[in-house]
Amino acid sequence: MSRSRHTWFSCILAAGSALALSACDDDTFLDPPPPVSSPDRARTPERPLSVINVPMSIPLRSLIDLVEEAVPVRYGDLEDFEPAPDGGRGEIAFELERSPFRAIFLAGVARLDATVLYRVRVHYPLPALPDIDGSCGVGSDSRPALSVAIESPMTLDRGWILRTRTRIAELRPASEEDADQCRVSGLGIDITDRIVEGARSFLEANLPEIDRLVAQVDTRSRFESWWHTLAAPVALGDSLWLSMEPEAIRRGPLRGAGDSIQVELGLESRPGIYFGSRPSEAIPPLPPLESGEVEPHLNLLVDARADYGAAGSFLEEALAGVRVHIGGRTVQVDSVRVYGIGDGRLAMRLRVSGDLRGRMYLTGRPSIDLETGRVSVPDLDLDVATRGMVMAAASWFVVPELRDYMRAHATWPTAPAVDWLTMWLERGLNRRISEGLRVRGKVDGVEIVGATALSDALWVRLSARGSASLFVDD
Repeated sequence: MSRSRHTWFSCILAAGSALALSACDDDTFLDPPPPVSSPDRARTPERPLSVINVPMSIPLRSLIDLVEEAVPVRYGDLEDFEPAPDGGRGEIAFELERSPFRAIFLAGVARLDATVLYRVRVHYPLPALPDIDGSCGVGSDSRPALSVAIESPMTLDRGWILRTRTRIAELRPASEEDADQCRVSGLGIDITDRIVEGARSFLEANLPEIDRLVAQVDTRSRFESWWHTLAAPVALGDSLWLSMEPEAIRRGPLRGAGDSIQVELGLESRPGIYFGSRPSEAIPPLPPLESGEVEPHLNLLVDARADYGAAGSFLEEALAGVRVHIGGRTVQVDSVRVYGIGDGRLAMRLRVSGDLRGRMYLTGRPSIDLETGRVSVPDLDLDVATRGMVMAAASWFVVPELRDYMRAHATWPTAPAVDWLTMWLERGLNRRISEGLRVRGKVDGVEIVGATALSDALWVRLSARGSASLFVDD
């Protein structure tokens, strides 16, 4: 068969196979159709759970104010006599005046101390004889004193309500000195113990009011406020967002720090960084507060959508002008374009010249090479249509030679993405989120852990390890 008849026959076959008719002009010119696209079925895996430390400080001044409100500063009236506690004929009137409470917090218990000064009058009627009156602390600048201490073990319950169980921890004369004993003039008797019991009855009657007032403090609204703030995306830069996505909260034990209470909370969340428009803001309700150990750790996954143009520019720089020797011939790569074709696959379109000219398409699924830290396409191979046309046009062409070369060299580095992400994470984890709420953290390491080709972009997952703490202003 003559060469002209052979060329014409090849053209008919090419046309019947939907190959471009330009192949009829030159059997070394390739013009295959692009690879067939498929729907995207790849799903991004769920981000791991992170525990972000939230140390909160509750000033004891708040508790002191409640106790000051619940326990009167003065109690009793020297003109209001009541039967003496011993059931005899005597009557007694007393007046208590306490100092402001002083507070410390230790081992989950708030302790409030005060000094109670008092005066006492005693009236003892006698038959057929003049009544006997006596007193202590009356008509003198010096009044006997009692030392009072009340304790309140504290906790936050599942409903975010501050709970206390207030009790009297100590009630005794302020000293062993005579000045702090109640020896009634005119009768010569010591009724200090009776005064102590009277003061105890007075205080115990007011303790339930302290617990009631503490439980009415609106702590839930404070937590709900910063919970809603945390659920809102934070703008890091142009089209770049940090989303904490909180899910649950645990608390450790309450600890004291002098005049304040430290509540260690662990915020369970799935933080991420997003590109593009502002992420949807679905704010879940404040969950019940669970108890348990709080072990802060930050596992932050970033789902980045990288434009194929960036990947193509890396490959263009690495491959454009490269000459590949195949089957004793030379094929030069003039340009490279990368794009997605769905179902986790990408395509590389090569414009080639030399002993084979035109276009060639290779397809494959990208993955992360953990040894080199680069994105590669280990299953990269000629598309079916390209393979068929090459084999028809150039019997000398050895497919594995080009395939292996492209698999080895059609890669791009992850280091720029890692450096870029580390910079933005450091910024995002050290900032004021809102009035009264700030975050502080550090990034210990970043690595790319996955890559998937989508139709419109290359999806890349990066993992960041570190720690973060949220600080709520008092």
